[in-house]
Amino acid sequence: MKEVDSNWYRFIQTFRKYLKNLIIFNFVVVSLSVLIALIIPKWYKSTTVILPTTESEGGFNALSALGDLGGLATGFLGGSTVDINRYLAILKSRNLREKVITKYNLIDEYGCDNMEEALEAIDDNLEVEVGDEMQIEISFLDKNQDNVADMTNFIVHCLDSLNISLSTQEAKNNRQFIQSRLNLVIDSLMILQNGLKSFMEKNGILDIENQLITGIENIGQIQIAMLQKQIELNVSKQQLNKNSKVLQKLEAELAEYKKQYDKFFSDSVGQDRLIPPLNKVPELSMEFLWLKKQIEYYIQIIEFLGPQLEQAKIQEAKTIPTLQILDRAVRPEKKHLPIRWLIVLITMVLSSTLSVYYVYWKEYIYGRYFS
Repeated sequence: MKEVDSNWYRFIQTFRKYLKNLIIFNFVVVSLSVLIALIIPKWYKSTTVILPTTESEGGFNALSALGDLGGLATGFLGGSTVDINRYLAILKSRNLREKVITKYNLIDEYGCDNMEEALEAIDDNLEVEVGDEMQIEISFLDKNQDNVADMTNFIVHCLDSLNISLSTQEAKNNRQFIQSRLNLVIDSLMILQNGLKSFMEKNGILDIENQLITGIENIGQIQIAMLQKQIELNVSKQQLNKNSKVLQKLEAELAEYKKQYDKFFSDSVGQDRLIPPLNKVPELSMEFLWLKKQIEYYIQIIEFLGPQLEQAKIQEAKTIPTLQILDRAVRPEKKHLPIRWLIVLITMVLSSTLSVYYVYWKEYIYGRYFS
């Protein structure tokens, strides 16, 4: 314990030996730090807070009636969710930064030799943060107290302009794609409609269901008439001579009924037929229904793409702001940098630490090895 006290006593005595020099040294260092802190240019910070707007879903209400197709339309053209990353990417883009550099001549202001150096400098001065409520805080540092707020607001203006341009281009691409697809569907629909028309004219089809019902009813009536004539003919054969004109008439009538009956199953088709051949009804029905279903399918696609095309045209023509400014940047009244008291405090701590090491080195290291 006495040895420790002795060491401290010797250290204090040694420190007192150099006290005057240390005071002068620390005074000079702190004075220089104060001078440097006063000389360092002031930097001012201006901040604006924006909130991305959400796209209205009203344009897709009409599509909701299409069920799943309506959901696909909403997903294709964009819903109400806004991707914050898109705004952050624009803020970091070279296009936006070059606009700011050019407008405010930052190459000369920052003392840069070229655009690349100015881009690096503006990166150091631009701060972007996303808040808990998805608001975006954009801050900019500059030496010009009067211009820093205007520069910050100009960054927001460029952000909105570039986002509108990108949205317009995206909507244009969507509109062109939908338009080309819609034209293709319309052409296909016209081909199918012409094909159905030719099919109906070729096979004498007007309304195959009603025609089939009518044909079956007619066949039933003819079969009943044939049965009656056959019975009448059989009875007449038993009562009359073979050469009887009555028998000949009955046979002619029965033959005509059979001829009419056979026509319902003959392969001949044409516009003069009111009822298609019954032996071809399954095949004709399948082909007719297939053509009809295809036409209905393409009509549904047109009903689906039509509102999308109109919505894409609206999106392409929109130039309304894509963000809301919660707080505009204003002229800062206080400097942001440098923090002078912190510079002086750090300098004092460093100079004091160096003073202690100097005494230790002078008395113990230097004295032991070089004296």
